[in-house]
Amino acid sequence: HADLAKAMSKQRARFFFDKRTKPLREVRAPFAFAIDADRIATQFASSFGLTPERPLTPTRLEALAECRVHGFMQHVLKVDVEAPAGNAADARVLGTLAHAVMERFFTERKAAHVPAARITDADRDRVRALVAEEAAAVVATGHLAAIRAQVQWLETALVRAVSMLARAPRVDGVEPNDFEVRIGVPDRSGTPAALASAPIELGDGRTLYLGGIIDRVDEGPRARAVVDYKTASTGSIRRM
Repeated sequence: HADLAKAMSKQRARFFFDKRTKPLREVRAPFAFAIDADRIATQFASSFGLTPERPLTPTRLEALAECRVHGFMQHVLKVDVEAPAGNAADARVLGTLAHAVMERFFTERKAAHVPAARITDADRDRVRALVAEEAAAVVATGHLAAIRAQVQWLETALVRAVSMLARAPRVDGVEPNDFEVRIGVPDRSGTPAALASAPIELGDGRTLYLGGIIDRVDEGPRARAVVDYKTASTGSIRRM
């Protein structure tokens, strides 16, 4: 194995550093494009939802569907493919802030038995206060004016979102009941999810596991609704 590895290393170096390297379609060598299928399957099984500990999530499915190369680089090889945030806040940070604010806001309303259809100026002020609390650590980084502008945008978008959810709910007769429901996905501390990954038999001896995090589950006597918050580039919060 040592001799084989050494030979492959030499071929790889010759391919990348020899100025006379041929185009890929013309490469003819003992180890060109050789892969160990079993090793690849074992190494990346968790990235494709083939293990219950790391199920395939909607975010990963969406990324792979939009662009297989981009999705593979980001979610399988773990390459940071996002554009540098520069002086502004990272889009992922803003998304985390939005989820934190919405979870706290609706959890408080549930504890106070506030109907989903009721929204007042005091409720909107509470959203603004929660944004200020959650964003305090972010505002202290980067270019102050740029980040404050982004936080202001987030505040406006979230106030608009809670108003829209109260005025035009996706499903009538339901109330927010559960928040940040984890399916097969542990939290940041490593605590296992309350719900196990959903297995799907592929018919070839393999099992695909699906999971993820549901932002909010609304329930009523006759219906149940799943609410997913998405930060959109148009300056609003989409809900699905």
